[in-house]
Amino acid sequence: MADNKNQHYVPKVYLKAFSPDGPDGKRLHLFNLARGQAILNAPIRGQCSRDYFYGQAPEVEEVFRETEGLYGCILRRLAEHDADVTSVLAPLRDIAYLQLVRTDKALGTAKHYFETTHNLAYAGRIVPPKDELPPDWVMASDAVEHWRSTVERLDDLASAVVVNDTPSRFITSDNPAVLTNRLYCQKMRRTDFGVGNAGAILFLPLTPRLGFIAWDRHSYQPVGRVRGRIPLRRSADVAVLNALQVLNCRDNLYFSEAGDVDALAVVARTASPGRVTDPHTFSVWVPDVIESGGIERFRRASVTEATQNDRRMILTANVHAVPSAWPSFLPFKRPVTAWVSDTAIGAMRESFAAKRADLKLIRRRY
Repeated sequence: MADNKNQHYVPKVYLKAFSPDGPDGKRLHLFNLARGQAILNAPIRGQCSRDYFYGQAPEVEEVFRETEGLYGCILRRLAEHDADVTSVLAPLRDIAYLQLVRTDKALGTAKHYFETTHNLAYAGRIVPPKDELPPDWVMASDAVEHWRSTVERLDDLASAVVVNDTPSRFITSDNPAVLTNRLYCQKMRRTDFGVGNAGAILFLPLTPRLGFIAWDRHSYQPVGRVRGRIPLRRSADVAVLNALQVLNCRDNLYFSEAGDVDALAVVARTASPGRVTDPHTFSVWVPDVIESGGIERFRRASVTEATQNDRRMILTANVHAVPSAWPSFLPFKRPVTAWVSDTAIGAMRESFAAKRADLKLIRRRY
């Protein structure tokens, strides 16, 4: 049985780092994106939580106890300004990935995928009881189990702590860990990437002055990294990273200084048009012809065929927001290297290519 009824999908230990009262604070400022309105001194207790969001499985809460306790220790380590932080980068990367998959926004994205594919698969049919969609808490707890089984997929990413030495401050949100991909968005003109694709970038603001970033080492070359830290001296870079919060949050942005309201409203108004409404695309395909050698080809189905054909294939793709600018401290390598095949798997990183000999991946330079 879970110990806590009210379960936070963004931990209180994380949100407290953005409190105007310091790391032990009980309040923070929020900006609601839909209303375009700031609420000052909101209690942290009620933010980013829901009763039994992950159900009542004690093993899920144990994951959170371990990672959140470790996160608190890491923040104290980062407060030592001259410390070499390379030893905490791997656990920070794992925590950032966990935060990516555990929020209400992530649950909504998963529900959109499962509900839509379920409806397309069973259109015109009776749904067997065993294939009914699971309740929300099952999807949310499954996301934690998915993190356990896939966290090693990010081991090959390089990473650093970003130190904000500008007059501007980092903001955060109710969906603070952001996965983006400059290689896909800018060079490939695609937005259907995931954590395993070449060009992946994972960012998590840690405090108004610190952030964590991980990146594909074959796609980008960081500028100024020393002992695990990258100093930021351009407010424009802070604005780029803050815009990622606007693009990816569910409802609320959080910030530490009441005097930042007007500047935050500008960032929100500027970045909001790039927000994604539908996180996936879907298409239904039906059998067309069988060629020599027994190869069966499918074609895109009409509306009628999609509901009447017993055999159907559903193709899906992620849709991510495309930032209008990218951080100057993480430029492309020359050249960028990725591994590709003629399948829908996309451009992969070297570590993934080594495990998928069946796909006949070849190296490509961009």
